[in-house]
Amino acid sequence: MNWLKVMRKQKQKIFFILFLFINLSGFVTAQSTTPIDSLRKKLTLTTDDSLKAEINIQLSSEFLYSDNTEALNYAEKALQISDENNLPVQKGRSYYMIGKAYRSLGDQNLALKNFLAGIEIFEKYGLRIRVADGEMLIGSHYYNLKLPDNAIEYYRKAHDIYSAGKDKSGESYALNNLGNCYQLKGDYSSAKKYFNQSLKIDEAQKNSEGMAGSWVNLGTISIAEKKYADAENYFNQSLKVYS
Repeated sequence: MNWLKVMRKQKQKIFFILFLFINLSGFVTAQSTTPIDSLRKKLTLTTDDSLKAEINIQLSSEFLYSDNTEALNYAEKALQISDENNLPVQKGRSYYMIGKAYRSLGDQNLALKNFLAGIEIFEKYGLRIRVADGEMLIGSHYYNLKLPDNAIEYYRKAHDIYSAGKDKSGESYALNNLGNCYQLKGDYSSAKKYFNQSLKIDEAQKNSEGMAGSWVNLGTISIAEKKYADAENYFNQSLKVYS
């Protein structure tokens, strides 16, 4: 048997599976409709300041990946309303959204500054899960800067808060991001450990999307380790979610 031909065939199958997964995921996303018009209409009709702030936050989120400047504008409006009307939860979330917008615009310093401002507010009011959300944002900030050790510090903080608060979705998300950091460091053994821990939680919660993400991550590590049959198995598992 020509093992070189077999290996090439395995590689082709894996990359074909991955191609299908990426494009199918994109198809699902493309089919969703955004509620921008509906949110804008609600904004013109409401007189409730808390709801105004909330709608501006939602609009900022809707624009985040299509028009970063518009996302920033809505987040800043939400912050102004929250600040003027003493709305701490919306104020903290507004800072997070402003940070996300600046991150997308490429200003990492202002992104970090706003993430920290949001955390400070939630710390003041003892809203620990919201604090963890901010720690995750700072972790992603450092991960994007290719500083995995710094990212790990914040992802661990977030994980501990989510775990103490029995927030299984957050806990799984933090574990998955820790796996990404160790993969970036080239420590595949640790990466697989965290991906499998995340997968275990998502399986218990019947979170198909989370499970699919972990299988893809495990598959990419298997490719890096040249374990192509394992990679194919992981990608097949992931594809079952969308079949």
